Amino acid sequence: MRKKLLNTLLLIALVASNAISQTATLTPLLEIDGAAITSISTNGKWACGSTFNNNDGAGYQSNASKWNLETGERTYLVTEDESNAQSDAFAITNDGSLIVGQYLYQPAYYTKGAWHTLELTQGYTIGEARDVAIVNGDTIIVGRIFDGDGYQKVQSAKW
Repeated sequence: MRKKLLNTLLLIALVASNAISQTATLTPLLEIDGAAITSISTNGKWACGSTFNNNDGAGYQSNASKWNLETGERTYLVTEDESNAQSDAFAITNDGSLIVGQYLYQPAYYTKGAWHTLELTQGYTIGEARDVAIVNGDTIIVGRIFDGDGYQKVQSAKW
């Protein structure tokens, strides 16, 4: 019993000393003005997320963006004319060419400079695409859709 207690105390001491000796340094990657990065590509080269603004007191909107993590360059996924258009980016491919999210409360994907909405099941009026995978050359997008009546009905979706 005494030996087991001593071994346990020794293990705790080793773990604690190892945890204390490790340090982490926060290094800013990008200058982000109120943006939230929600996803990074699996190769670590691209990120996507949304910037939030108050639209001159009219209520918070989000605007989707993507970042090249090698250069720090940011690309807004809405034009200046669309700055009040609700959009969010939730996932990005390894080459940064395909982003999934929502545009005007519809599940959508962004590619080649434009948003493309995804079909909704009958009875559902809003939604969001949350992840993308490319498997054997086929693109699979998954997310969720909601009815417009207080989000009472929620359904998982695959496109």
